[in-house]
Amino acid sequence: LFHQLPLVEIDGMKLVQCRAILSYIAGKYNLYGKDLKERALIDMYVEGISDLMHLILLFPFSPPEAKEKSLATIAEKATERYFPVFEKVLKQHGQDFLVGNRFSFADVQLMEAILAVEEKVPSVLSGFPQLQVMMLLNMFMFRNHTVQRPAVIVSPFCVNQYCGLFNKLPVFMFV
Repeated sequence: LFHQLPLVEIDGMKLVQCRAILSYIAGKYNLYGKDLKERALIDMYVEGISDLMHLILLFPFSPPEAKEKSLATIAEKATERYFPVFEKVLKQHGQDFLVGNRFSFADVQLMEAILAVEEKVPSVLSGFPQLQVMMLLNMFMFRNHTVQRPAVIVSPFCVNQYCGLFNKLPVFMFV
């Protein structure tokens, strides 16, 4: 359609644009809330996370002399702006997941952001106990959800601290 990647062929459709692909997959696999209110919350959290992910995605393209400053900015924004919001949400509603007390697209997106920041700043969650618990539960849920899919390639390599959990949790790549 737009002569670009990623392109996913699913259910007889060719989808491009990351957000469209992710929203479709989330809806198909019941990760997009049970009603309009939950969907709105999921969208709100995903959009907030995408602001942080934008900084993370630009990091590899920083000039070598700016990498340290870029990383400091990412760590600062994560710990002072983004992670406190999600810590508060989890604490306020006393549940283990961001929306509807069940694993959702928003949890997947938050996991991705946390793992990306932790790759460079391993202690980034040290002041966020709710997010630490959420990460453990979500890694377990994500593992269970993905290994049931026939088109998942499991990598023997793992790049973060969660690898020791749940029988050497693998890194996944969808095909």
